[in-house]
Amino acid sequence: MDIQISSNFERILFELTGRDPKKLLSWMQEFKTSGQFSVSPSEVEAIRAEFTAQRCSDEQTLDMISRTYRDHQCIIDPHTAVGLHALEQSGYMHHIPCVALACAHPAKFPDVVRAATGVSPERPASLADLMTRPESYQVMACDYAAFRSYVLKV
Repeated sequence: MDIQISSNFERILFELTGRDPKKLLSWMQEFKTSGQFSVSPSEVEAIRAEFTAQRCSDEQTLDMISRTYRDHQCIIDPHTAVGLHALEQSGYMHHIPCVALACAHPAKFPDVVRAATGVSPERPASLADLMTRPESYQVMACDYAAFRSYVLKV
C-alpha cells in the first residue's frame, strides 16, 4: 500500500500549520518538486505529542486479517488490518481501553481477503452497483461559505 501522499497526512499537516492553507500548499508544492519538505523542531514535537507510528508488512497484514477472522469470525479489510497490527504493536491495548474502527469494506479487496481467510467477501446490496454508478463531482473555489452552502443543499 503506497501512502506517500496520504490525504490523512495532508490533513494533519493542515492542523500543524494552524489551518493555514497557504503554508500547507507551499509544503505540498515543495514535496512534489523535490520529494521532501522541512518542518521546524517545534512542529515535529507537536506531531510526536499526538502520534505514534508502527509499520506493517504485507505478510503481517494478511496474518492480521487471518487471525481476526479465525479468532473473532470477523472479516476485515487490509487497511483495518494495518491499524489493528499497529495497535497491537504499540502495546497500548495491554494497559488502556482502545477502539479500532474499520477503514473500508472487505469487499473492496476481495483477492487479499480471500487469500487470508479463504472467504470471498460479499459486497453489501446497497453497493452492488457501485462500480457502474455514474461519478459526479463539483469543482468549487476555496471558499468555506460556498462549500457549506453546497453541502447543506445536497
